[in-house]
Amino acid sequence: MTGRAPSLRGGTCIHPTGPPRSSRPTSMGMACPTSSRPTRTITPARCISTHWTTRRPRARPTSMATGRSMSSTSCLSSRTGCPAKGVHAHPGTSTKAGRSTSSIFCTCSRHGGSVLFNRLPILVVLVLPGVQLEAGTCEHIGFEAPANYQVETEGDDLTFIRCVETGDLDSDGDVDVIASDRYGEEIVILLNDGEGNLEEWGSVFSDGCERNRIVILEDLDGDGLLDIASASYAGAAVFLNAGFDGDWLGFEPVAVYPSGFSPHWIDAADLDLDGDLDLLIADFGETDMETGWHAFLNNGDGTFATGIETILGYNARCISINGTDLDGDGYPEIMIAGARLNGGFIHVFDNAGIDSNGDWLGSDYSVSIPVTYGACSIRAFDREHDGDMDLVVAHRSQPELSFLVNDGSGGLVLETMVVQTSIELAQPVEIDGDGVTDIALVVKNTGQMRLLINDGSGQFVDRGSTGGGVDPKFAAFADLDSDGDMDGVMANSYPGQDYGSVSVHLNNSAVLESGCELDLNCDDLVSTGDLLIVLADWGPNPDLPGNVNGDGHVNVNDLLIIIGAWGPCDP
Repeated sequence: MTGRAPSLRGGTCIHPTGPPRSSRPTSMGMACPTSSRPTRTITPARCISTHWTTRRPRARPTSMATGRSMSSTSCLSSRTGCPAKGVHAHPGTSTKAGRSTSSIFCTCSRHGGSVLFNRLPILVVLVLPGVQLEAGTCEHIGFEAPANYQVETEGDDLTFIRCVETGDLDSDGDVDVIASDRYGEEIVILLNDGEGNLEEWGSVFSDGCERNRIVILEDLDGDGLLDIASASYAGAAVFLNAGFDGDWLGFEPVAVYPSGFSPHWIDAADLDLDGDLDLLIADFGETDMETGWHAFLNNGDGTFATGIETILGYNARCISINGTDLDGDGYPEIMIAGARLNGGFIHVFDNAGIDSNGDWLGSDYSVSIPVTYGACSIRAFDREHDGDMDLVVAHRSQPELSFLVNDGSGGLVLETMVVQTSIELAQPVEIDGDGVTDIALVVKNTGQMRLLINDGSGQFVDRGSTGGGVDPKFAAFADLDSDGDMDGVMANSYPGQDYGSVSVHLNNSAVLESGCELDLNCDDLVSTGDLLIVLADWGPNPDLPGNVNGDGHVNVNDLLIIIGAWGPCDP
């Protein structure tokens, strides 16, 4: 039986009012079938969005070009009766609604001819508000495939790369990298060649204080050069930059400031507002031990006064610390991630400021905010772009982020966000160049860095991941290749091996030209990549690319629209 498309009467989409008893509802995409005549204007403001279909007869369609009978399974998809390829759209415009629409009939261009399928009494309606089958642009957000630099350290224990940090160590105008060894005394230095390629320069050694965990790069002595500070087993380990004698001289021998039993995290902040950076150390301690945190005031020359210890109690397990001004008075508050009574907490200490002599008055305990157990890092950033600083907390044991949102006066409101898996670090960074801060997640379980893109209001969209090495523990960001965007560096631990790696992820985010509107990933094809974007955006997401029909929900209708446009944008 030769198929014939249903006609359009009076320029309207005709839709049956309901299914006969033998039919069943479907959720397939909708298209207004047309004949081969020119597409007519669709006058109603809205086509009915649900439809029904009878079971497809086992008819053999006939080629309109050759008149030969063909197998219906050669082009028909298993459920919709439309081919996966070869669907041709004839766009028209609704005169009442002013929306872009497309009238579609199912054809197949394979087997040497075009086939028009007998689908009566099926009538399918497709409405595409704002979607044009023409060239457009899309935003690519991501990183190039990483370059991995294997690192092997000295010592009796196996190499375990725990942390990385970035900064211009040798003042040559490009950003270099340091990496700490979790079980040894070594901090490895990798210099940048100016194009984002790293070369190992050598190492500095925290003699007598192994287990360098978190490391930072800051100008501690005010000479304009970056110095190293590490949370090592023996305390805060400080390496001052030795400067130049023609060539860069590296770092001075280590100075160690005792900081409890098992220091884990280090941060720098000007606690007394005297113009130099002081140090904060979180002491992880041991089970059934009293632990807390230490503050070291800078003498102005990169040396530090005896630490001021604050005890948080037994099993406090202080794992991360951050110094950031939350209430806008210029003095940084101190936040510590730890435990208490087998729960997770963020402990907040108010900065008491200085007395009339300029001496620091210390800190006052403010509040403990319960969070999901397993909190392992605290980072500060302006989440909503409203001028105050918020906090993001990563959880090592749960697939969750905790946001402590600033109310504008330093008060913190807890919000949570479910993520795909537990994470080692949530690092704020501006990835896509839109001026608002995004978040990179270090995912040890999958060896990935996942990207959460800020929509400008403080809400985040997962935009995929980039692979790293084995068991990554940390990430830092800087413009390594001097092209104006932020590149990533990951610390990959490779447990059980006597090596680790530093992986460099060059940012290649860009606005790309697409060949057609339904080419969501801008590769000039409507294909699997676009289907995956729709699946990733699934749900009530009106602002995401997967909402191709503009109805505010990413669902099977959007999938079928993509399938209907399958193939090259400009065949």
